[in-house]
Amino acid sequence: MLRKSAGIAIIIRILTRICRACFRNSSMTPLSDLHQLIHATSTPERRYFRMWGNMQTSASEWNYLQLFDAILKQKDYDEAAIKQQFAGTKIAKNLAVEKHYLYMQLLKCLRQYRTRNRKDLQLREMIDAVEILAEKGMAEAAWRLLQRASKLAVKLDLPLVRMEIHILERRMGKQILKKKKANSSGDGGKEILGVVENEMDYHLLYDRFSMMLGQNHSARKAESEAELKEMLAHPLMSKIELAQSFYARTLFLQMKASAAFLRGDFEASLDYYGENLAEWRRYPNAIQRFPRRFLRVLGNYMTGLQKADRFSEIPAVLEEMRKCKKKYGILDTHNDTREYHFELLYYANIGKFEEAHIAADRMQKFFLQFEDKLHMKWKLPSAFNLAAVFFILGEFKKALRWINYIIQVEPTDKRKQIQHSSRIFQLVVHYELENLELLEYLMRNSKAYLRRHASMDRFELAVLNTMRDLMRAVTKKDRQRACQQLFSVLDSGFKKQIVGLDEIKAWARARSEGQKMTDVLPT
Repeated sequence: MLRKSAGIAIIIRILTRICRACFRNSSMTPLSDLHQLIHATSTPERRYFRMWGNMQTSASEWNYLQLFDAILKQKDYDEAAIKQQFAGTKIAKNLAVEKHYLYMQLLKCLRQYRTRNRKDLQLREMIDAVEILAEKGMAEAAWRLLQRASKLAVKLDLPLVRMEIHILERRMGKQILKKKKANSSGDGGKEILGVVENEMDYHLLYDRFSMMLGQNHSARKAESEAELKEMLAHPLMSKIELAQSFYARTLFLQMKASAAFLRGDFEASLDYYGENLAEWRRYPNAIQRFPRRFLRVLGNYMTGLQKADRFSEIPAVLEEMRKCKKKYGILDTHNDTREYHFELLYYANIGKFEEAHIAADRMQKFFLQFEDKLHMKWKLPSAFNLAAVFFILGEFKKALRWINYIIQVEPTDKRKQIQHSSRIFQLVVHYELENLELLEYLMRNSKAYLRRHASMDRFELAVLNTMRDLMRAVTKKDRQRACQQLFSVLDSGFKKQIVGLDEIKAWARARSEGQKMTDVLPT
């Protein structure tokens, strides 16, 4: 029994030593990260690392450069060989410390190497420098550097960095204001101080408003209504002449326009958007400095025109937008959604379907290029508009592609009417594509979906009943009669605006009269 126990103890000791040896040499341990990183560097990066190290201290004192070369020569990491190579030196005695130091120095150097050709990394260094200057009490120097960083962030179109810069601007502005209060003397100093205080009040008020919008608040919610009323009652909101700078005046107008838009007063909103656009046009230097911001102003104005049902004025704004992009060499980004959206909407609404087809092809390419960056509030209406235009033009396969895209999106409270109408739209498209075997299943599926989401109203019932009658129809006359009945129901008027109503109505009338949808669709 004792011999058996002794034998088991020996086996356990042997297995323990084997496991320890395996873990020491395993490539999965952090010790091998350094070997992997060194061998992942390119030849120019290694050359830069050696030059960078020689500038730090003399080559003889640079222990981690020697360790770098030694590990670089090893195909597989061998710590025992490293210890043997540097036996009797500081490296061998403190190998763990030396390796960690080399690892961090190499990462630091590689970051600097990348910064030479990366504007975004240079921007990050500028922001760090601003914070250093601010901590040292050099507010004016920090402010000047921050303005350079702000221009670069606009040029690179980095919204998150611009938000960080925006916060820094507010903080730096407060520091400068505090310093000016301490140094102001006489009537002249008090006058300048009053201007600065007034400008800061405008910016802080606008920040509150932007935060409310950014948190997806709705003006229909009681707490948001109260907050919005409080801001609109601020004395600054009724006295635009107090705003001394162009930037403050445009913020004022943007805020008034957005507030009117939230209230549903689209005429007032358009007036403020128009005043804001006129203010920008009076200052060409501001457009030259912030062309992207000017494009957003144009986009806001087009939104106001659409809501005010003044589509005839949209082409002139679109042309101005394209000239601005061409003049300043601005390439498309995901922020240009409104340019393509309103172009398609304009041509479809005035009945120019050849131009609408071209606009739809352009918008389709844009959508697919920036799909991952587009916000859902633009994805769903853009996809539905594409489906509607292709449907009216008789390109049902293309229409079905975008309808399926909408249906596959998870149900959401935002734009839910589009998702519900797409369920009805797909039935008509599948009927036109003669997918009759699939149609019966889709009818049951759509009915169940709409009932589950409490969206089974007169419009949906009328289309579903017509689809059932068309499935049972034997002659062409029966099909025309079914479509005529659907058109009569849809043409009788609805209390609320329904997504897709005009397109389905045009389809029902065209099939009952034997015409093209482009000939019967009202503009």
